[in-house]
Amino acid sequence: DHQRSDGTVFPCQVTLKKIEYEGKTCLLSTTVEITEMVSLRKKSEFIVQNAPTPIMDINPDLSIRTGNNAFGALVDLSFEELKNMKLSDFDIRSRVGGSLSEGLALKQDVSGEMEAVVPAGTVYLQYFYKPFYGDDGNLVSIIAYYINKTEEKTAVKDILALTDRCQAGHLD
Repeated sequence: DHQRSDGTVFPCQVTLKKIEYEGKTCLLSTTVEITEMVSLRKKSEFIVQNAPTPIMDINPDLSIRTGNNAFGALVDLSFEELKNMKLSDFDIRSRVGGSLSEGLALKQDVSGEMEAVVPAGTVYLQYFYKPFYGDDGNLVSIIAYYINKTEEKTAVKDILALTDRCQAGHLD
């Protein structure tokens, strides 16, 4: 934050650069007001945190920056527990679709379906990973969102089991 001459405080980004001025080494300071950017970030964080779709924001090292309430409920973990985890900490039993490592290598979005074991039990998820890159081309963040397909998969398994029983003559 920075204070204007009238006393008001505003968020800013300050850049310092060492320069030569009239034969002396000096610091050149550039200040950019970022009030709108801070406001937009807060709005985005609120939307993500309260979205009904499970969403995570993942750091480039695959540690979890944040997960929303819906994701916490899906995997039965608190926000504090999620913050101490990496994406690789989840027990993925099977996956059909693109892998995140392939997507990152190609700088592409990734989607597919997976079966994972979480504290709440086995879940079947449709996943989408969207990597974001800075102007320098370096990975900044990965947004991951999931659609819970567990009830659908369980219903299909139940139907298949009943069909097998019917075909075997067990109609009780």
